[in-house]
Amino acid sequence: ARVWGSDTYKLDLGPSGSVRIIYWALEPTDEGERWSDIKKGLVSGNQAVFVTLNGQRHHVETTSFLRDAANLTYSSEHVIVQVDCDGFSKEAKKRLLPSTRERLIEGELKDLLLGEIGRYLRQDRNILRFEEERRKKFLSVRSAKDTTRIRKLVARFISENPDLRDLIQGQGGAPEEGEKVTREPKDQEDESAEEV
Repeated sequence: ARVWGSDTYKLDLGPSGSVRIIYWALEPTDEGERWSDIKKGLVSGNQAVFVTLNGQRHHVETTSFLRDAANLTYSSEHVIVQVDCDGFSKEAKKRLLPSTRERLIEGELKDLLLGEIGRYLRQDRNILRFEEERRKKFLSVRSAKDTTRIRKLVARFISENPDLRDLIQGQGGAPEEGEKVTREPKDQEDESAEEV
């Protein structure tokens, strides 16, 4: 995988202080690579948003947060976000970050923080462009798979239908436009073949 784009910005949360949001948009170097295998080397499972204090992780949001809160339908698996809370006031740190570092403390500050992260990512031009590129690649791959599947179905249908196969294979001697073609019923064709 390679970093498609990355950015850092400061998010001011008023009297609570500020956080720094850093994101990385990753894309496979080979579209045939299994994305889950690539991501294993970077993060565990479907983790996507990491809230840190002094470099230590205190909370994790999954890819569903990016899909739902940031509307990243096609790129949620390909974006990793760090929310650095070092700029929070002491009071905000106490209200948001427990000493156990398991998860954020429920409350207004958590809701405000996660809401602002989602809002920013929904409006970031680079993320929006990346989302559009991932959408196009997804639809292109899906279209190619659908085309292959349809071709296989048609080929199987033709091979299982002798009349259709004969009609398609006999196209070289096809009648001119407007010319009437008479075909003998199947039983009569068999009898005339036996007479010869």
